Amino acid sequence: MATPRILVADNSEVHSRILSGVLRREAWEVVTAQDGREAVEKASGQAPEVVILRGRMPGMSGMEACRALRRREETRRTPILIFTAEGDVEGLQAALASGCSDYFVAPLDFGELVARIRAYLYRPCAVALPTAG
Repeated sequence: MATPRILVADNSEVHSRILSGVLRREAWEVVTAQDGREAVEKASGQAPEVVILRGRMPGMSGMEACRALRRREETRRTPILIFTAEGDVEGLQAALASGCSDYFVAPLDFGELVARIRAYLYRPCAVALPTAG
């Protein structure tokens, strides 16, 4: 597998820089975006292996970006993780309804985040079940 490409969209430059540094230490390529619209644009062409979106961003939110990415053939099956500062059930339900693969509440535990990304990157897409003979 080529170097995994992770797209991170966060309107906080400080948070984006910290998260990017954590992911680069894993030898992953990191592409950043300042909002959901930019994330959707950067996912065009060379789709990332994983997308991480902040739930609330000015302009296009992470949930709106998730819906837009799910409508595109090249990112329809891409793991999309949404993180937000709000840890309520309604936020979780809205994120899952937008089509995200996973949901985190900030502050992020980077060890857990890296473990989840690894699981998405390296798990098999489908398992062939034995047929009855």
